Amino acid sequence: MSGYFLYHSIGQYPGKAVQMTDALGRFAQVWGAEDDAQWPRMLGARQEFLDLWRALIDAPEGTLTSADNVTAALYSVIGGLASRLRGTRVLIAADCFPSLHFLLAGLADRIGFTLETVPLRDGAHWVTDDDFIDAWGRM
Repeated sequence: MSGYFLYHSIGQYPGKAVQMTDALGRFAQVWGAEDDAQWPRMLGARQEFLDLWRALIDAPEGTLTSADNVTAALYSVIGGLASRLRGTRVLIAADCFPSLHFLLAGLADRIGFTLETVPLRDGAHWVTDDDFIDAWGRM
């Protein structure tokens, strides 16, 4: 028996390679077709993905989008909030993606916020909401 595990979205499961091969083959057929329907088809598939997620988490219509990766998404959010973040504290969980730490550490001086890492509690496997609330309450 073999296995592969990362604590983020890579997630492995039986039959994943076969399903990915099939999905990528269908994508190649659409994207490589000699017509001009690629973008409408792919944007439709993207919207279906967003609608499925929206239904799963019961989010209001029109409130979800997608991003290439979580670091690019956070950069967009931070960029939009830059003027409001100046002079504030920004909290990040100790167990977040390393790229998020690198991004925020690099932006802290440029934007002018203080970055604080919320640590894992002794024996914990992840930073909890209560850990954030406790850290937020400390001034």
